[in-house]
Amino acid sequence: MSQLSTFLKHLKTLFECRVYVHLTLALCSLYFIVTGIEYWITAYITKVLHADRVVSIVSFSVTAITAPIAGVFFGGALTDRLGGYRGERLEGAVRLCVHFGAMAVAFSVPIGFVPELIYLIPLTWILLFFGGAVMPTAAGILISVVPTEIKAFSSAVSIMAYNLFGFFLSPILSGAVMDAFDDELVGLTWGFRLILLWSFFGFGFMVLAWYAAGRQMHRPTLETMENSARRSSLTDMFNMLHVKIQHEHEETTAVDNTEKPLERRKHSASC
Repeated sequence: MSQLSTFLKHLKTLFECRVYVHLTLALCSLYFIVTGIEYWITAYITKVLHADRVVSIVSFSVTAITAPIAGVFFGGALTDRLGGYRGERLEGAVRLCVHFGAMAVAFSVPIGFVPELIYLIPLTWILLFFGGAVMPTAAGILISVVPTEIKAFSSAVSIMAYNLFGFFLSPILSGAVMDAFDDELVGLTWGFRLILLWSFFGFGFMVLAWYAAGRQMHRPTLETMENSARRSSLTDMFNMLHVKIQHEHEETTAVDNTEKPLERRKHSASC
């Protein structure tokens, strides 16, 4: 029973971290797209675009190897150059992911509508490049935004979400859409387009993560509020002490000013 309560407590803590939730769902969408492309693109190229099978396999293999690797190096280097993703740089790092996501969406939508392989491969390369660019920054953010004691738990939940809503859901859902059409080529076309249009979900979740990061950065934490209250109390105490010292100084000055004329009169009378 104690293990169940601990599990539910950790899960509640994760769900309260909006940046973690939205960014995890964005990466689920990314894995959905990548899995669907890898699963169906050969059939799409050969049956819908009528391209040579060997050419399609070789060209996509080169694309699938080079684009994500280049994107990961580019995204990681750019994030480091801009200051990383920890602390005050959180909002800027998520904003960078949003920019990468916007580029990925812009190049993913035309892939399902171009008529030839010569257009499809470059667009797919750019899509996978910006998808890879998101990964190092997003993965680092997911670890940094959760409390230290549940970092391992958060990683396990993320991996489970990727498998369920990315790797598993993609071929199942796209295959169901394809089976809904009587014409095989029409079904394959719209099933493949569904995978590409799924990028809008990923981009939307990234925007929500950016919004949540902005609110988190501008919302004072409990520790910050306590420190501010402590500084305010110390300031009030020093101000009161200063006023008291100043008041005592004024009283002493007034007494001195009163005693000096009396001493001068006594001195004159004695003379």
